[in-house]
Amino acid sequence: MSLYKKLILTGFMAFSLFASNGGVVFAENIFTNEDFLPNKLRRQLEKKGISFEAAYTAEYFANTQGGIKRDDTYLTNLDITLEIDTKKLGLWENGQFFLYSLHNSGGEKLTGEIVGDLQTVSNIEAPRTSRIYELWYQHSFLDEQLSVLLGFHDYNSEFNVTEYGGLYINSSFGIQPDISAGARPSVFPLAAPGIRIKAVLDEQWELLFAVYDGDPGDPDVSEHFPRSDLDSSSGVFIAAEAAYHFHKESLPGFIKLGLWNNTGDFDDVVDLNPSGDPIQRNNNIGGYVIIDKQFYEESEGQGLGGFIQFGMNDKRVNEVNMYVGGGFNYKGLIPGRDDDEAGVAVAHAMINEDIVDAGGRDDYETTIEVTYNIQINDRLRIQPDVQYIINPGAVSSVKDALVAGVRVEISL
Repeated sequence: MSLYKKLILTGFMAFSLFASNGGVVFAENIFTNEDFLPNKLRRQLEKKGISFEAAYTAEYFANTQGGIKRDDTYLTNLDITLEIDTKKLGLWENGQFFLYSLHNSGGEKLTGEIVGDLQTVSNIEAPRTSRIYELWYQHSFLDEQLSVLLGFHDYNSEFNVTEYGGLYINSSFGIQPDISAGARPSVFPLAAPGIRIKAVLDEQWELLFAVYDGDPGDPDVSEHFPRSDLDSSSGVFIAAEAAYHFHKESLPGFIKLGLWNNTGDFDDVVDLNPSGDPIQRNNNIGGYVIIDKQFYEESEGQGLGGFIQFGMNDKRVNEVNMYVGGGFNYKGLIPGRDDDEAGVAVAHAMINEDIVDAGGRDDYETTIEVTYNIQINDRLRIQPDVQYIINPGAVSSVKDALVAGVRVEISL
């Protein structure tokens, strides 16, 4: 094991010792102490409509068997957001500015260099860099029943979102691979310019519509600012989603139906032109259904819930042609640990049958994730995680992988 990996492991052990000996309580008292100077400054700014948040995520994962090779790595992500309420700042009513910066670092790429899977093991895996991620303005109308947002915006911050799926570390439970793998959406770690319209019809119905630039760029070569050079061949990414929230009398939950279309040019997955290059196809269309529901309430905020995801897309131009995923979560499973949450979920990516018939890939990859979120306090959580990847990369020569690790997240 290299020196930097030993240092990371030592850091995790030291942090655990720090937590077990009351260090976290001490730190929390500092962060919540009203007389602590940074807290005073934050309160003063919030009164003027300026608020900021920061969250630091660090994780260590090891591939214990199978995959490309047995190895381990670490990843880190620092999120910093700034929000401005124009009314509180003394400007105009119903306006909001938002700035979001990302700072990523780490070792080898867990998915690309160690495991070799299609459905990225970690949802914070990204090239090592610092960049402006989101930058937008939103204006609300009709008592916030209608809002219009303009700027660099993350499609997955509002579209294709599951509540229970947010527990898991594998990226498929965030943005589905039938969208992320080939549709060029505006998602982590690069956001594209666009416009989003949101309408809250009543307590049950909500509609979303958005149009983004059809190509956010390549995160491996993009600089510190979002890509803004619009290219006609990239087209536009058009998205619509309708969400129905269950009656207040029942346990909370929702059903979402989403459609999307990227009007740009895409390589055909199989067919070639006379020169031997992939034939160019116009438009990449897909859709999805999400069901997210609490099934049993032990007490307020605790109990059993689950989610189901399903998506499919244009067979001509997508490697991952269909996807189905889902899982079960239980909050407060262990007596005395009311805020902890345990979960098990499965993500099944189906490979385009034309690629399979051509001998390019096997027909699926499946990931099973078991995780447990330990909520130390409002600002700190520790999450052990195990993922078993069946048929990594949908390549039969790559053995099933068993990945284990831990994530630590600190909110500042």
